[in-house]
Amino acid sequence: MRNNLQSGSFRLFIVVDEMNEHLKKIIAYISGSGTGLRLQALELHTYKTDHLEILAPQTHGEFVPTSPSGSAAITIDQALANCPDDQARKMFQLLLDRWKGFDYEIEPGKVGIAFKADVGGSLRSIFWASKGDLQAAFSEIEKYQAPADALKAFRSTLSEIKGFDRAKFLGKQQPIVKFALLTEDAIEKFVKAAQALVLSWRTADSV
Repeated sequence: MRNNLQSGSFRLFIVVDEMNEHLKKIIAYISGSGTGLRLQALELHTYKTDHLEILAPQTHGEFVPTSPSGSAAITIDQALANCPDDQARKMFQLLLDRWKGFDYEIEPGKVGIAFKADVGGSLRSIFWASKGDLQAAFSEIEKYQAPADALKAFRSTLSEIKGFDRAKFLGKQQPIVKFALLTEDAIEKFVKAAQALVLSWRTADSV
């Protein structure tokens, strides 16, 4: 312990309600500074079913490079293998199949997969998935000026899907839902809502 404190080699955890891009940059900067300090965030999510409330912590910090050269993007097979159980893996695979069926883009990253669509000649993230989590990219959609009414409709539709936390999907910028809590019907509804957003966005962008 004394040697670690003297050398500055230790790990620090902070607990947050929701991750954001600013905090990610702070973690990446501190952990990649070469001081030996590893900063990670523990994001706490609460999921509710009919008679059960589940606390699901998620650790962030894996996206921080562990070497100066960084790490390569994972493969889709690796992303699926990282799912915590068969149900999550099955729903993740269904999501991949449906998104590819629309001829949209799937871009592996260092930790998970970005699901993107071409809008006006630029690829825009619509949502992300990693380690059994499905995360909406509302912040990205808003940043690149998707029609406000289309984004509002997207949020509203997702908030009504079984397994999705209504308050979080109506109010938070990057809400997460566990694949393990979803059914095939929920995935189908999610993809249909995402496609509707993309089509509305493309129409507005072409005007």
